Amino acid sequence: MNDRLKIFANGNFLKLWAGHGISTFGDMITFIAIPAIVYNLTGSKTALSLSVLVRVIPVLLIGPFAGALVDRWNRKNIMIWSDLLRAMLTLALILTPDKYLLSSIYVVVFLKSLIGIFFNPAFNSSIPAIIKKEDLMSANSVFGVSAYILQFVSPLVGGALITDFDPRLVLMIDMVSFIVSAAAVYFIEIPEHSESMRKLVTPGLLIRDILDGLKFMFNSKTLTIIMITTMITQFGQGFISPLWLPYVIEGLHGTQEHFSRLVAMQGLGSVIGTTLILMLGIKKSKSYKQFYSFFTLMTGVTIFMQITTMNFNIFIIWGTLVGVFISGMGITNQTIMQHAAKQEVLGRVSSTMNIVNQGFMAFAVAIAGIMGDRLTTRTLFIMACSIWLVGCAIGAALMLFNKEAISDNQEEQMEAV
Repeated sequence: MNDRLKIFANGNFLKLWAGHGISTFGDMITFIAIPAIVYNLTGSKTALSLSVLVRVIPVLLIGPFAGALVDRWNRKNIMIWSDLLRAMLTLALILTPDKYLLSSIYVVVFLKSLIGIFFNPAFNSSIPAIIKKEDLMSANSVFGVSAYILQFVSPLVGGALITDFDPRLVLMIDMVSFIVSAAAVYFIEIPEHSESMRKLVTPGLLIRDILDGLKFMFNSKTLTIIMITTMITQFGQGFISPLWLPYVIEGLHGTQEHFSRLVAMQGLGSVIGTTLILMLGIKKSKSYKQFYSFFTLMTGVTIFMQITTMNFNIFIIWGTLVGVFISGMGITNQTIMQHAAKQEVLGRVSSTMNIVNQGFMAFAVAIAGIMGDRLTTRTLFIMACSIWLVGCAIGAALMLFNKEAISDNQEEQMEAV
């Protein structure tokens, strides 16, 4: 069997991959539905910013504790219950009367984000638990290819459903996807943590775990570089997230359908990027940093180039290229983290990165919410793309000149903790 595809002989990987793909499909069509519902109800960019902000707040409040708990609790059970609870919340939103729909969206988005804080680090730390280290890049690429294929297809499906049917139909699909994902995870065999890690969790032990995780990260130059890059780029992303739909409509004179096409084409670009990485079959950890630097720099360049045109057809070309490079950036980022962090701290590392990601994005979202109805969307979009370019350039340069080994220093770092 081709070395790059031998992971498909791993039954646990296949189940996790299937569940992840189905859940991603539901998430992506909901990604189209929620902004459309909020914008149609209010016509306000501030309301859109709030819908993003309520998703971020839980990450900042309990993110550190979630990562520490994932490193001790049963990861399989965490993923199953997270999926089932989010399915129940989605059902509640489906049954909500129209006059309470807007406020209910904010509440449900908040609670689903709260639950997702536990699911994401459990999922990320489960991958290296069932996949050999040398196959992680291939595994992450396969996850990426399927996710981005769905990112291409889902907006087209979601856009058509929203146009021709009640948006609640989209939410119903999302609900079913959570249930199917939970069923797939149920049949996966994921090794439990060591006996010492499964001891009764006390507040003091939890705080110590959080501090140990942070110490581990700051002892790693590689993880610190990824954190710095994330801080800057996600601050830029915070301006884009709530204003992407208004920018297409007001700045590019497009429609809801144009927005769906843009998301789909970025997904197509991401399919190309992840397929390229899978075909390259990168296995040497020494190559990861070079590929990370290349994809990161090109992500910043292509995002920045979007501000050079007001023509939607040209804009969508740049958007497709953004997908190509940002997917490569994400996969190499994820693989480097999985190599640089041991199983005992991977949940905390993943959670901390998510906190940094969401925290800096939330800061920018708050600014965008205050300024969104005062400044033009183009002004904010130019600011966002410029910040992305600066962050990507800094991250690419730091990683390229980073002399720290990705895998070989793990034991020393654990001893330091």
